[in-house]
Amino acid sequence: MLEILVDGRACSVPEGTSILEAARRAGVAVPTLCHHPWTDQGARCGVCVVEVEGRDDLVTACDHAVEPGMVIRTAADRVVARRREVVTFLLAQHPAECLVCERRRYCELKTLGDELGVRVRRLRMRRRKLAVDRTGRAIVRDPNKCVMCGRCVAACMRMHGMTPYESLAAEVGEARGVMERTGPRGILSEEWVRCRSLAFEDAAAATRCVECGQCVAACPTGALSERSDLVKVRRRLADRRTLMVAQTAPALRTTFGEAWGRPPGTVATALMVAALRKLGFDRVFDTAFGADLTAVEEAHELRQRLESGGKLPMFTSCCPAWVRFVETEYPGLVGHLSTCKSPHMMAGAVAKAVIHEAEGVSPEDVFVVSVMPCTAKKFEVARTEGHGPQGLGPLGASDDGRGHGGAAARGALRDVDAVLTTRELIRLVQSVEIDVDSLEESAFDGPLGSASGAGTIFGTTGGVMEAALRTLADELAARLERLEADGDGSVASGPPGPGVAEATVAIGHLELRVAVVQGLAAARQILDDVRAGGRPYDFVEVMACPGGCVGGGGQPIAMNWERAEDGPERLRGAALRAIDRAIEARCPRRNPGIVELYERFLGEPGGSRAKELLHDPVRLSAQLRTSHRSAGDSRAEGTPAAAEGSGGTGASVKPAEGGAR
Repeated sequence: MLEILVDGRACSVPEGTSILEAARRAGVAVPTLCHHPWTDQGARCGVCVVEVEGRDDLVTACDHAVEPGMVIRTAADRVVARRREVVTFLLAQHPAECLVCERRRYCELKTLGDELGVRVRRLRMRRRKLAVDRTGRAIVRDPNKCVMCGRCVAACMRMHGMTPYESLAAEVGEARGVMERTGPRGILSEEWVRCRSLAFEDAAAATRCVECGQCVAACPTGALSERSDLVKVRRRLADRRTLMVAQTAPALRTTFGEAWGRPPGTVATALMVAALRKLGFDRVFDTAFGADLTAVEEAHELRQRLESGGKLPMFTSCCPAWVRFVETEYPGLVGHLSTCKSPHMMAGAVAKAVIHEAEGVSPEDVFVVSVMPCTAKKFEVARTEGHGPQGLGPLGASDDGRGHGGAAARGALRDVDAVLTTRELIRLVQSVEIDVDSLEESAFDGPLGSASGAGTIFGTTGGVMEAALRTLADELAARLERLEADGDGSVASGPPGPGVAEATVAIGHLELRVAVVQGLAAARQILDDVRAGGRPYDFVEVMACPGGCVGGGGQPIAMNWERAEDGPERLRGAALRAIDRAIEARCPRRNPGIVELYERFLGEPGGSRAKELLHDPVRLSAQLRTSHRSAGDSRAEGTPAAAEGSGGTGASVKPAEGGAR
């Protein structure tokens, strides 16, 4: 351990620790723009300079390691003066749109300017205004607000092992019309300019971006943001002829309260529901109910593949960023994806169908808004092919007496009409000045208002896998066991960071190799193995974001210096696990609402009606086209013979004696 002084505070840190980290351990905050807990990059912005006793020059804290006996001053006069110069230069290039920018409440550049007293533009710089790129279906890029920190690329590299924009980056300094080589006193170097991460000349739609939104979460300014549906939702809320339905993802339970001073992981479900009612939504449903549906259908599909020689391993299909990655990077392996829709798409389809049956409201007059922690869900609902060959809606003009028509009859109805991120919901609530703390707590509406513990943990890494395994065990009336030691009592624990966590589980006579994956970089290794003819696992969960949905790209953004190394997603996920343990019905098949829905409405899992409403028509059609091939080696090129016909096996969702609870 090395002994150092930071602003007079004694501190012991391991050898190799950066000055920035050492200061943090000493309780001293050193501002920075380019550095981020997710990355090891730095020394690009020049904001984190400090004074080291015995050195004439200032040093950047993020990329200089401490030395024995080092005396560091983070607030010396020349240090503050240098930071002001850097921030003044950055603000001179930045658009003066703070009052209307959606990042105004948590823009790191604006906050630095306020803290350093830089409130007047002292520099006048010529810059060419560049077009805002709105070609992405989930993410908007405003290059005028970019400070060239490179954090977006670093975040994408950390989670996905790729940088979608790197092949498009051109002469950045020339494109922006700013100084190409040096800034004030040489702080802003040519390298700083070249590190520009986003393209200025090519559209986002032409990149490999999966629109997960991790770049948005990493961006310190408003250069990256989600494509907002707030205007569309506000207009619909004002139209009282429309029955407005909101559904909220499980991850929002432990996130919504953060905007009102609650620490990450605080459960604020009842206040969130009350706020949605105050906004004017007629029904507020729980997407965790849709997660229970997903677990039932996914477990049944896995059973069919195991018993009938289907394509294995089977991959989960809840994460639209992951699905897009497979479709674009590994199109030959799409058949390994589950045909199940994601939970909010299932819930949207069922909500419109149930409301039509129970209340006689036309599906065209029901507007479903999904409130999600994810930007990629916006891409998911924007896909015309994701709603079926003719646009999949739950109902059609001609039906079977229960309001169900064929695909051709359903026209262009959508399961979900709009997606708001967690951030957008918070902005919407704040914009109408709802006093959340004074609201009377409220519960979700039936029939999509109940959820099992398994449905709740869909929001955290490993939760989708565990929910499906619990459901499969219950369907088989078998005991579910993990065959090796596990630290937290979970059957399918996620990895602590980007990577793969493996397990072997036993369900009755079945012994399954399963894996939980965070980040597409780790998933790529498994896909390469499968493409080469291997079968490393039977069942794989993949989530693109850190910690799963709790760390989604649409979640509240923590200021860089407020963010712990693991981030708030760990606390949010742990809270979801605690909710799961407190619920008596921990298996989706033990949720009375699920049991009733299948008995009254859907029939059996994997049956014709369930497939119509709950399965992706494109992936389902692809499976049907291969259903007549002979079942070969299921480890690589197996054929899902069980995809023929209705797909049902006579299984019901009535709880089986001896199954998982």
